Amino acid sequence: MKRIGIVRALFLCVTLCILFMGTVAMAAETQTKGMTDNNLDGECRTQWSVDLVDWQRRIYVVHTEILRVSNMESEAIKVYAGENYHLTDKEGKVLKEGDWIDASGKQIENSNTVGGGNVCRDKNGWYVQWEMPDLVNWGKHDVYMQANKDFEGGNNQFLGVPGVSGIYRSKNDKNAFIEFDYSSYMINVAVEVDVTDVHFPVLQGCDVESVDFLSKAVVKMEAVYGELKNIPIQVQWYRVTANGHGTEIEGPVGERMTSMPYYIPESELLKLTEARTYRVKVFYMGEKSTDEARQNTNGYENAVSDTQPMDEAIFAVELIKGHIDISVQLEEVPYNNRYASNTFSYQLYRFDEPNQIIQDNTPYTTYSVTFDVNDPQIIKHIHITDLSAGWYTLIPEPPSGDYAEKVEERSDNNASIPRTGGTAGMSFYIGDILENEYAWEIIRYQGQDTSNSIGDNFFKVSYSYRETVYGVNYELNLPEGVQSNAVTPVETVKYREGTKFDVKGGSGMIVDGWQFVGWSLEAGDGIYSSEDVLFSDVSINQIPVEPKAIMKEGGITFYAQWLPVYAVNYHSNTGNGGELPKDTGGTAKTGMNLYFSGDKVTVLPHGSLEKVDVDGTTYLFDGWSLNQDGSGERFKAGDQVTIESSDITFYAQWKAFGTDKYAVNYIVVVPEGAEFSGTAPYDDEKYADGNVVKVKGQETMVVNHYRFAGWALTSREDGLYQAGEALFGPNDISTVDTKEETVMKDQGLSFYSRWIPLYQVIYHSNADVTEGVPVDTNEYEAEEMVTILSGDEMIRPGYQFVGWNTEKDGSGQRYDVGLKFNMPKENIELYAEWEKVSETETDLPESEEAKDAEKDAVWPLVLLAILGTACITAYVVYQIMIHRKE
Repeated sequence: MKRIGIVRALFLCVTLCILFMGTVAMAAETQTKGMTDNNLDGECRTQWSVDLVDWQRRIYVVHTEILRVSNMESEAIKVYAGENYHLTDKEGKVLKEGDWIDASGKQIENSNTVGGGNVCRDKNGWYVQWEMPDLVNWGKHDVYMQANKDFEGGNNQFLGVPGVSGIYRSKNDKNAFIEFDYSSYMINVAVEVDVTDVHFPVLQGCDVESVDFLSKAVVKMEAVYGELKNIPIQVQWYRVTANGHGTEIEGPVGERMTSMPYYIPESELLKLTEARTYRVKVFYMGEKSTDEARQNTNGYENAVSDTQPMDEAIFAVELIKGHIDISVQLEEVPYNNRYASNTFSYQLYRFDEPNQIIQDNTPYTTYSVTFDVNDPQIIKHIHITDLSAGWYTLIPEPPSGDYAEKVEERSDNNASIPRTGGTAGMSFYIGDILENEYAWEIIRYQGQDTSNSIGDNFFKVSYSYRETVYGVNYELNLPEGVQSNAVTPVETVKYREGTKFDVKGGSGMIVDGWQFVGWSLEAGDGIYSSEDVLFSDVSINQIPVEPKAIMKEGGITFYAQWLPVYAVNYHSNTGNGGELPKDTGGTAKTGMNLYFSGDKVTVLPHGSLEKVDVDGTTYLFDGWSLNQDGSGERFKAGDQVTIESSDITFYAQWKAFGTDKYAVNYIVVVPEGAEFSGTAPYDDEKYADGNVVKVKGQETMVVNHYRFAGWALTSREDGLYQAGEALFGPNDISTVDTKEETVMKDQGLSFYSRWIPLYQVIYHSNADVTEGVPVDTNEYEAEEMVTILSGDEMIRPGYQFVGWNTEKDGSGQRYDVGLKFNMPKENIELYAEWEKVSETETDLPESEEAKDAEKDAVWPLVLLAILGTACITAYVVYQIMIHRKE
């Protein structure tokens, strides 16, 4: 008994394991294949039916259903739409070959959908083919079809293809295994005809007896589906008149028409010169519906009647007239110096025959438009209305005042490509019938506005005029880099071509460092050359000028020409009393201190200017020098100095009187354009000649972006230190070697500040990054060593910092982090370079992710199987142990 229990337990364990693993395998297999085949025995029985979906659009649905299957293996099931139908989806959208639908007739994207059917076509017409169907579960399938056209007669049509529509067991079967007898299913097909209302414009004076005119007097009619010629219809014209009581009376015109085109009867053609209204009615004369067809289409049918029209439309004749729209455009608002208004007139001639010559006695009508100087409009129109068909010529008269026509801009719309230019008048014909693509299209005439096909007949003619009086313009024309708010003269008078006029001067134009000398007809660089011909009302610096100019066509523009001027100034140079002399004898401008190059300047006396120290030491004026330190030639009052190519400053020179001790002066010289702050050092002691003077330092002096280098005994206007120059001051004030002491000399010492320019390195993120951008707070002398900072603290999503460049686009010089270089004599701006970070290796393609998902879906089942096996094994071991104890 124990052995039997053990055997049973082992058999149970193995069986459960096999079943469990089989289940797992089947689940995995089902995920891969998606469907299985079934072959069952029994009888095969089907049913089918047809329902109307949309009679107006002629759409029907065929329902097919397999109830039971008998000993049948099927490769495909086909359902044919029939030779006069095509397939649509459930929404009525026409399907094309290769499309797929599901069992409900809804269009699907591809054949992977279970139960999908493929849209196909062969000689028998359109059909849906379901490949490898599961016949047991196939059930009900719907096929939607739409009639290809309006069949003749419209009513009583048959669906399907006899002997073709049904179920096929193989793709290559020629006959249906189970036939669907559509041929016994009679339905109606909608017949629809649209007639469009027509507004027929007739130009007054046209010849309506012409064959061309008659060919346009038709009604536009079309079948909504199919071709009009296949539909049995009749068309009748009616004349519509009002009875005076607000109702209409219809009277038939001509016989009923049974074939296209449906012209208005010729008897009514001559009456088209009047505004009249006609009505067109279309009657359906096809076969009447049978009860069966009417029932199968839920009672819908085309009514067959010679009194109830399928459709009707109005055919209205409207009289139109020719119009000419003359556009007159001026180049600018009229100049009002001579005339208060200007009139532009045009003569319009009409002829009954083409190519007639204008004689002196040929009648014409004059049309005109006036521009007033107080009216800002520069475009006006002349509308000539109520013109009948005929030949016309439009001739412009010479304009009043100082105007000329811009003939090259004259244009009209008389042809498909508008004519332009020409000195003769505009000739055109009102009334031509233009060709149309279809006979029933609305009539059009030459010049008719295409945006309004039934509107009046417009011809558009454009004239443009320019004034024959011209203005004078004055341009400031400053030399490069010079800025000024100077205002040029304004000339309000205009002149005819060839008129001589006065040229204005430039007395009101003040520019720092430059003097206006006259006007030139060429801009040049703005700097006067001896080869220039100048115009002005006054001669400056004896430069020859023309006071008058001759007006030329189009006007004249004068360009200012300039000469550099130089200032003469006086400097007290440590003087502390009295007033400085002021130079007012300048040759460039009266009462100012400005001179031209080559002029002689007379040195002025020092006047009341004086110098007295705090301790009472008095100084005597010792002449003027062009150098602040007194070096070079000394000048006294009355001497003459020649201006060369720079400003002149006369520095006062002083000599101590009645003392043997002398002062030390510290004089600050600031580089041009720099900002100075603080105070210079001051020495209140006096030193005898030969005594040692200890030179002071920088004190609180600061010049932005410069380093103080020391003090020099000679003056320099730029205040910049030059290599090798001897300087004085404490050793720690600069990297330059300086002497701390010097010996007092006769009449004292004057020290002049010297500065060394400093430069910066500026970093830019070169992206939308504001944090972590490095900042170098140091300023460097030229040739000083610089180390490039890191940009790793800048964070830009998706990018990695790789270095610096002198250009934003990376086209400049590259600088790597940590690089050392010598600072040039300019600021350096560096822009971050970025490199896009590639995708991580863990980012797999979508297809790989899909595979991993499939594997992940199977693994839980495998784990469950292992766990189940372990549990069963443990149970078996437990049972064995119990039996052993027994």
